[in-house]
Amino acid sequence: MLWTFHHLLLDERSRLLLLQELFACYEALVAGRELAREAPPPYRDYIEWLRGLDQQRARDYWQRALAGFRAPTPLGVEGGHGAAGYAIQQFRLPAKLTSRLRKRARAARITLGVLLQGAWALLLHGYSGECDVVFGMTRAGRSVALEGAAAMIGLLSNIVPLRVQVDPEAELLAWLAGLRAPLLDLREHEQTPLVQAQAWSEVPRGTPLFESVFMFAEHTLEAELRAQGGKWHSRHFRTHAQSRYPLALAAYGDEQLVLQLQYSRGRFADDAMRGLGGRLQSLLEGMAGNPHARLRDLLLRRTDEHRVGYPELGEGAAVCLECLVES
Repeated sequence: MLWTFHHLLLDERSRLLLLQELFACYEALVAGRELAREAPPPYRDYIEWLRGLDQQRARDYWQRALAGFRAPTPLGVEGGHGAAGYAIQQFRLPAKLTSRLRKRARAARITLGVLLQGAWALLLHGYSGECDVVFGMTRAGRSVALEGAAAMIGLLSNIVPLRVQVDPEAELLAWLAGLRAPLLDLREHEQTPLVQAQAWSEVPRGTPLFESVFMFAEHTLEAELRAQGGKWHSRHFRTHAQSRYPLALAAYGDEQLVLQLQYSRGRFADDAMRGLGGRLQSLLEGMAGNPHARLRDLLLRRTDEHRVGYPELGEGAAVCLECLVES
């Protein structure tokens, strides 16, 4: 079965809930029995809750958070095929490296997702040369103070700008620990529509606030569904997603960390994205191996990269290239 939908309708959590309900209905029909189920809370409750948020507080927060930022962080990787289409390059980190990254995150008192946000900020810094970087970050939106939000079907997730200052002389562990406080401050305002946050920024109207997005989930959809056991264990699910942004990094924290680079083939060449993936893995290996390294020591020199070519993925990384739209 192939199921397609626009992200405007559903978020990741809703997709999981609907698949669970679909197979519950299927099994009930096969068994010839009635399905007793409780209807989820209506999505309109969430809309009403949004309308009650303090817009002035949100405005004050975003104006402070984005003060002085006037242009999107350049991605520094171009050379696309000049054709329509979107592609995914996926690689899976070895279990030992994934375990070491989790250990590094615990030492900094942050989550694995925050550590990966830091890695993406460092990578953008390395490619752009900017020490003040902004990228989009997906927030699940299910921790809002609204009864029944966890069971709602609809779009509760949101993309918000995340601003990260990169000091090349900073020590890795201390810098990672410093990422926690801004994220806690952001939590109260993570439901602000992106169009409003951008309007309150100093980026000129009509110019995007960012061109890359970071997404993190503890498990892939398939891993989460199959973990329920029983008949779920023999069911297989494959997800194809297409972002409206030129470049996105989706990370899934299974036993072996899964990283997906999703990109526009009109903007980026496949070889360039393979190189970016290799550089990201090298960066994560450095972060896992030396918690006291200076940030500048973790980054490859961009001039060297152009001279000798992009690094290959390390041993143990499985690479998969999927073109979602034929060029």
